[in-house]
Amino acid sequence: MRAGGYGSAWFDHRDDAKQLTCIEARGPTYRGVLRGGAKSLFRFHPNHDGEVARLAVRLAPSNALSLATVERGRGDKLHVATAGGMGPGNIDSLCRALTDLAGIKGAPVIATDADPPGDRHAVQLRLLVGKHLITVERILPPGGLNDWNDVLKSGRRAR
Repeated sequence: MRAGGYGSAWFDHRDDAKQLTCIEARGPTYRGVLRGGAKSLFRFHPNHDGEVARLAVRLAPSNALSLATVERGRGDKLHVATAGGMGPGNIDSLCRALTDLAGIKGAPVIATDADPPGDRHAVQLRLLVGKHLITVERILPPGGLNDWNDVLKSGRRAR
C-alpha cells in the first residue's frame, strides 16, 4: 500500500508468484486501476507467509483491511480484494487460491457487504466455490451496518 495523489491510497495486486500485476487506486473522488495493469487480487495476510486455512474475499482493499482489523488479525486468514468486480484475472487468482484450500477440511470462503452489490458478489463467489467443493460461510457486518469499514469506525467487534 502507498499514498497516492489527490488523497488516494494505492493497493498492489499480485499474482500467485507475488509479481505485481496492477495498482488499484481508491480515494475520495477516484476509484480505478492505473493504466497498463491487469487485475489480479489485492492480498493481505496478517502472518505474511503463514499457513492459510480461510479466505476472506472483499470487493475493496480497504474493506479487506478493515475486516482483518476488526477480527484482530486472525493469522490463518488470507484477505483478498477484487477491485470491485470479478474479471478474468480475479477469477483465475481466486480459483488457484480455492484449489489450495480445497484440501483443508471445512475451510470457508467469507464475503461480503450487506447491500445489493455484496449480494451479487456473494452469488458469484458461491458459483466459483461450488466447483471446488468448499463450504461457503457469508458473514455480514453486525448491527445493520453496510460494510466492515463502518464496523471499524463504530468500534464493534466481529462475531
